Amino acid sequence: MTAPSRRGVLVALAAAAACGASACSGDRAAGARERRPSASAPVDGRMVELHVDGPTLRPTVELAPGNDAISGAEIAWVDLDTGATLGTGPAPTLSVGDVKRVGLQVTGSDGAPAFDQVLTLNLGFNRGDDYGRLSLPATYEHDPQPVTAITGLSLLSELVRFCAGRTPLSGRLDLSGLSRLEHVECYRTEIDAVDLSGCSALLRLVVEDSRLTELDLRPVRRTLQDLRAAIMRSDGLTFAPLDGPMEALYHYCVREQPVHGSIPHSQLPVVEEYWVWATGQRTCDAPTSAALTSYLARENPLDQQSVDAVLVALDTLVADDDGRVDVGGRTPDGVPAATPSAAGSAAAAALSARGWGVSTN
Repeated sequence: MTAPSRRGVLVALAAAAACGASACSGDRAAGARERRPSASAPVDGRMVELHVDGPTLRPTVELAPGNDAISGAEIAWVDLDTGATLGTGPAPTLSVGDVKRVGLQVTGSDGAPAFDQVLTLNLGFNRGDDYGRLSLPATYEHDPQPVTAITGLSLLSELVRFCAGRTPLSGRLDLSGLSRLEHVECYRTEIDAVDLSGCSALLRLVVEDSRLTELDLRPVRRTLQDLRAAIMRSDGLTFAPLDGPMEALYHYCVREQPVHGSIPHSQLPVVEEYWVWATGQRTCDAPTSAALTSYLARENPLDQQSVDAVLVALDTLVADDDGRVDVGGRTPDGVPAATPSAAGSAAAAALSARGWGVSTN
């Protein structure tokens, strides 16, 4: 997905230094230093708080068009333990040293809080991680930053993109109330919970290779198009029961982990890519999406009724002649999927004749 039209200039923002942190060079930086708010009296007493653990910190933020450090909104990063202002936007790279808690302040030209001007907070992003049709463009690529926790994101009421790919971000990620949020890019982090309540515009959720044990998609079921929640480093992923279908979800990937309460086909009416291999799934209902082109459920102990239901539904529902279905193989501990019945075998043969790649036992 290309970035929304209102995406402003991407500005690099770094925070956190021990004493004597450097700021931007040149006249612009000097002007920013003169105008920066006082850390000893934070604007409204509110900040986004980052916990850091590393030698340098170089997050990036994107502000609404016309609200960069020159024309309006101003950004300051504060050592929350000492109250010292570490630096101001738009592009310092600061040494962190012993600083562990860094606060983000955003103020408008009138001195009032301007957190609502932040469209993107980027702590790390690689476009090649979980690439899909809605992936952010390469202009958002950014090295992962040593941020271990973050709080106060609800202050960023107009936030559209949150990126923390390959960072040590851990614990609970609270995104509640972010009604403009479209992208969550948290590939390979240490988070073990995520709160999506109020995220009524979310399009893409990437939490693959993290530590989640539960996932509640009810707040995002009307808008979410791309779910990437595979290979959790936990005992398995449990979905909260939905209160209706995932109305827009095209990509459903929860592969290579135990999955409990997997979303049934009856609640995936427009899914195109259904990737659930090696999840321990034993039964399933018949697919209901006529858009399916990639159905990968291999290495699961599916029973014959389920195998038949998948093959027959794909043959009768889907008009596309270039797809892939795999309901064969064995589980990692050697349990095979059932062989299809005569009806399932006939559907498999028909799909193959139409150009589909078909794998069964």
